[in-house]
Amino acid sequence: MAVKFLREMDSRCDRERFMREARVLSRIRHPHIIQLFDAGLLDRAPYLVLELMEGDNLRSLLSRQAPLAVDRALSIAISCLEALETCHGAGIIHRDLKPDNILLSDGGEPRITDFGLVTDPGSPSNLTAPGEVVGTPAYLSPETIQG
Repeated sequence: MAVKFLREMDSRCDRERFMREARVLSRIRHPHIIQLFDAGLLDRAPYLVLELMEGDNLRSLLSRQAPLAVDRALSIAISCLEALETCHGAGIIHRDLKPDNILLSDGGEPRITDFGLVTDPGSPSNLTAPGEVVGTPAYLSPETIQG
């Protein structure tokens, strides 16, 4: 297991995004989405207990082995698309999908992680102001870039 802590000094918005990540991960289950085991507060610091992935992320794999063999690239892409289909079916949009946020198990199976910037219809507040763009610029969707 891996434990992810939020520092006490982080902003209220960071804290709410962290807790939103916990709520979202507690609702969705898919073999290619990182699994949440527990979430809570320890000395006023929020934490998540997540599935431990001891392999690389996709960025590291690509930096060592690019280009990937077609069958390997398709396997990773299909697995991630199936996971995103589960998210979208629940109304959840990741908003920061990039190679750094796709972890690979020792066996090479991908898991999507880092759900801190999700849009979630089940959340009580909108943490993104109208017109504000969140995510990693190089991986933004065309519709996000266009506003």
